[in-house]
Formats: sequence, C-alpha cells, structure tokens
Amino acid sequence: MVFSTLMKTLLGAADCNFGKSCERFQQNYDLLWFNNLFCPQIIPFTQELHVINSNHSQETFAKNSLDTLPSLVSHKTTQKKNITLVLDLDETLVHSSSMPCNADFAFTVFTDREKTVYVRKRPYLEKFLEKVSEMFEVVIFTASQSAYSAKLLDILDPHNKVFARRMYRESCKWIDGRCFKDLTLLGIDLAKVFIIDNTPGVFRFHVHNGIPIKSWYCDPTDHALLHLLPFLEKLVDVDDVRPIIAAKYGKGINCEYSSLSPPQTIRI
Repeated sequence: MVFSTLMKTLLGAADCNFGKSCERFQQNYDLLWFNNLFCPQIIPFTQELHVINSNHSQETFAKNSLDTLPSLVSHKTTQKKNITLVLDLDETLVHSSSMPCNADFAFTVFTDREKTVYVRKRPYLEKFLEKVSEMFEVVIFTASQSAYSAKLLDILDPHNKVFARRMYRESCKWIDGRCFKDLTLLGIDLAKVFIIDNTPGVFRFHVHNGIPIKSWYCDPTDHALLHLLPFLEKLVDVDDVRPIIAAKYGKGINCEYSSLSPPQTIRI
C-alpha cells in the first residue's frame, strides 16, 4: 500500500513536471518564433550617441520641440527631394512584442503559425515621419521578415504617402553571420543617401552614410526622433551628405569599424 501510494505520488509529480516542461518549451518556442520575425543576430545601439560639434542639447530642443517643429522645414526645401533617407524599423521607429504591453495597435502575422503582434510607436513618430517625408525620399530598410514588416508598414502608412520604397530581410546581406544593409542596392549615388538605424553595424561599410540612434523599447519621455530633425534639415540641399554626417557622428562609428574592409563579393 505504501509503495502504491508512493508510485502514484511520483507519477503525479512526474506528470506535473512534464506539464510544466511542456509549458516552458511552448513559451520558449513562441519566443523563438516571434524573435525570428526580427533579426536577433545584430547588436542594437543602446548607448548615448557621441555627437561632435553639437550646437544644441537634447534637453533644450525637447523642451521647445512642439513649438519649433512647424518652422523646421521651409517651403523652399519641400519643393524638391534631392536626398534619400533610409529608415530602420524595429527599435528605431517602433517596438513590437508578443505581449499587449500598452500597445498602440496590434495585428496578426501568419508564417508557419498565426500570432498577434503588439506594437508601440516611438514618441513623436507621426510628427517625425511627416517632416522627413517633406524633406526626403523616404525608404524603409528593415532586417525583419516581410510577413511582419509589410503589415506593420501598411498601418503606419496606409496610403503610401510616406515610404517610397520598402526593403525587408530578403534585401539584407550577411557577412560572417552579421547583417549588412547595402545602400548601393538602392541604385542611388552614395553622396545622396543616408540611413538612420539603431544598429550601426548594419551600415559599417557605409560609415559616413549612417546616423546611429539609441534603441527604443518603451521610454515615454524619449525625444530622439525630434532631436534629429534640426540636423536632418541641414542635409536637404547638400551635394554630399557624407562629410556632414562624418563631422557630427563619425568619430564613434569609425573607431568601432575602422578595422573592417569592404567585401569584394557578398553572397545573400
């Protein structure tokens, strides 16, 4: 009788542990599935930016941002778009999660299974997109899967007025297991194109075409997008964006990637 009771107890505990293990496995599988929508191999830019010769502080700009925004873009600059701005998506413009987490909107993604994705927009995203679309030809270049990104962008830009072109993970290239966004795929003179991304490694072969931005997850007090606008206006009519970007952001990025050489052949 004692043995029988002990066996039932052990079997019950085993069933319980097995159930918990299955639950943990399912949770981990869900997390891996969700993360695979993005690009977990690349390392985000989480530190404060090193800015050279800054003429304005983020605190000062943020304090007066809403009042000064309408005057940032002149009528003269809005009549032509000589420069192309490439924008990253995740942790640059939005943060997506498998949990509701006070999301601004949600949508369903289906790859091998169906899941709901919850999205939070970075503070002042709409205002930022409105202004940059007046100044530049705007392209989205994300390392995330198109099954997820295309739906998200359809919500952000339902009438296709902001993003002139969308590029997804399929357009990314990989070198030694690292993601690389090749700006030459745009077919544009590199003097006339730049990228904003929270992961500087993706533009390591176009260092002076890249503006790093701090990764955003949920901070409601973030002003990074607004803070960029005065500098971006300086790029509207220039002959070459690279020396201007290098003068402001080049030091920190150069130190990290100066040892890397451009690839001769890149295979997707």
